[in-house]
Amino acid sequence: MSIGLNIPDSAAIAADKLAMSIQDFVAAGNQVTELPGFEYKPRPTRSHPKTKQKKKLSRRLSAHILRYQTHGKELLSMWDKGIPMSIMAADTGLGEAFIRNCLQYFGRDTSRAALNSMAKAQRLIAELRAMADDRYTMRYAATCAGITLEKCAELAAEHEITFRPEARVISQARSASR
Repeated sequence: MSIGLNIPDSAAIAADKLAMSIQDFVAAGNQVTELPGFEYKPRPTRSHPKTKQKKKLSRRLSAHILRYQTHGKELLSMWDKGIPMSIMAADTGLGEAFIRNCLQYFGRDTSRAALNSMAKAQRLIAELRAMADDRYTMRYAATCAGITLEKCAELAAEHEITFRPEARVISQARSASR
């Protein structure tokens, strides 16, 4: 009797002895119980717990942006007045790099070209103020400064510069009052 296994010839003697001992065991009135073999049970699928709706976190501002917002108004007003960065740094106790970054955060151009054009504009405004104090007309001041009359009028309105009225305007005003 064989136990139904494919056994090589070298182990056939041992397999025959095993079969004989099984027969003797059964002849003695005992029973052989077959145990169930290994059953593969697949692992249960993972069920991920449903995440609770997280509360939307309030957006925190980074420290440098918070500092920009703290010092921004003061630095912008100084910048718009034409105060150089070195003087702004001395007055506020802030570094020039921080001032430059803060101004750039608020949309101001701090490049050298912009600084040069801003310096030219400040000199032009100072020149126009001096001409207005000397009682120049707007037309004559624009000619002396080398700018158009429209540009001169725009700068005068923006910086509250008052020029002497034109002679024609004065004569027309006198003739209208007569």
